[in-house]
Amino acid sequence: MRKYLLRVLPALLLLAALTACRAPTAAPTETAVTEPAEQPTEAPTEAPAESSTEPPTEAPTEPEWEPEYDGALGSAGSLRGTTLLISIFTNDAQTAWDDEADREEMLLTLNRMDTAAQWLTEQAAAYGSDASFLYDWTADPDLRYDASFSELLVREDGGMYEVQADYVRENIDTESLRQKYHADNVVYFFLFNTPYEHTPNPWSLGFSSSTDYDIEYVNLYIRFGDIFDAPPSTYAHEILHAFGAPDLYYESTVIPKEFVDYCSQTGCNDIMFTVNEGETISSEFTPLDAYYVGIGPRPAEADEWDLGPSEYDAN
Repeated sequence: MRKYLLRVLPALLLLAALTACRAPTAAPTETAVTEPAEQPTEAPTEAPAESSTEPPTEAPTEPEWEPEYDGALGSAGSLRGTTLLISIFTNDAQTAWDDEADREEMLLTLNRMDTAAQWLTEQAAAYGSDASFLYDWTADPDLRYDASFSELLVREDGGMYEVQADYVRENIDTESLRQKYHADNVVYFFLFNTPYEHTPNPWSLGFSSSTDYDIEYVNLYIRFGDIFDAPPSTYAHEILHAFGAPDLYYESTVIPKEFVDYCSQTGCNDIMFTVNEGETISSEFTPLDAYYVGIGPRPAEADEWDLGPSEYDAN
């Protein structure tokens, strides 16, 4: 037994020494879990902007044009600013126009109106007036109308004034035309395709005839007095009536008989006393005419003969 222990003991001691020298086993460490890299995120897409619910801004409109003349003396005031001459080719109970057959005559009325308008512009300018006229219906068709009436309108008197004035009110948008052309005054020409025989002289009616006549118009008979074609001087004469100029060849509340006789005896060439034939105007526009159409002072002649006042004296 002792020998056995002596052999075994060294072996046991050696085993114990080996066991004591072995490094201790480290406790297992958890493997660090690497968080997966974050995927790049796309920038959020902006929601489309909502369409504006506000109505579109309208372009600014031009202010309405205001005429210098207020209309207190009818459709034509003083001989200043822009005047529309509106042509109305008129059929009545006895006369008529044919747009094709009478085209040349229609254009002749326009040519004569042109001569009258240019002459009046020149005469007014001599008194410092800026008068001008628009009338060319070939360039501006809204300055021409065609009218038909069952009544007899070719007559010496103005007994059918309201019939013709109502036509203007119902068929011509005067205010729109004044705005469009910046016109202070409007004169309406009823043009009749008359024969020479049994046709009276052309005439006009307006505020100077009666304060009830606010629409100032001319009855222009293109042939009259058996032998006459209405010349440019007749157009100018009738236009001046619309602005307040009185006739000087007969007695009236404004013109006494003594002055009519004086004009006759002296061979007066005033356009309100006499008109000349031909396609030019040789009659005179006098200081008296300028006074009565509101562009000149009262001349001494008016006081000398005790002539009535201009309609502009009280305005």
